[in-house]
Amino acid sequence: MVLNYIVQNMARPREFDEGEVLARAMEAFWSHGYDGVSIDDLTESTGLNRSSLYNAFGGKLGLFCAVLERYRAGPANEVIGPLLTERGATALRRFLTHLMKFVESPAAYRGCLLVNTAMEPEHGSQVRQRVQEHFELLHRCIERSYGEAIRDGEVSSGSSPDTVAHWLVAFVRGVLVSAASGVGIDEMKNSVRMTRRQLGLA
Repeated sequence: MVLNYIVQNMARPREFDEGEVLARAMEAFWSHGYDGVSIDDLTESTGLNRSSLYNAFGGKLGLFCAVLERYRAGPANEVIGPLLTERGATALRRFLTHLMKFVESPAAYRGCLLVNTAMEPEHGSQVRQRVQEHFELLHRCIERSYGEAIRDGEVSSGSSPDTVAHWLVAFVRGVLVSAASGVGIDEMKNSVRMTRRQLGLA
C-alpha cells in the first residue's frame, strides 16, 4: 500500500506552470536579492504553498538555483548571445552593443542577477558554481572571439586573448554594477566606446 502511494505521487504531474513560477521567483530574487526574499515572499509571488514549493524545488535554495539557470538561459544569454553565434570582431562588437541595450533597459536598475549574487554573502557551492560557470563561459567566449579577430587580421594586439578576456570580463562586471548604482547612461556609453577603441574594434 505504501509503495503504491509513493508511485502514484511520483507519477502525478505538477499542477502548476513551472516556467511561470520561475519567472515570478526570478523577479523577486532579482529585485531583492537572496537574503531579501523570505519563503513567505516566495509563496506570495509564485502562488505556490510551502508544501508545493518544497516538493518541487527542495526549498528556497533549490528554487534560487533553478532561477539562476533560467536567468542564464534568458536575460544573460541575450547579452552574450553574439559571442555564441558570431565570430571574431563581429562577435565582440555585437556583444558590447547587446551589453549597452541591457544597460539602457528598464531592468538595468536592478543590475545583473549573477553579478548581484556574486557580491552577496556565500550561499553555498551550488550557487557559487552557477555564477562561476557563467563568467567562465563569458571568459572563454571573449578569449576565442578575440583570438579569431587577431588571426583574421581584424585587430592587432600586444596582449594575449586570455589577458583581454580577463580585462573585459572585469569591465562588464563594472558596467553592470554601475548601471545598478545609477551611473548615467552617457557615461557608460563613453566607457564602452573607449573600450571598443582600446580593443581595436571602433
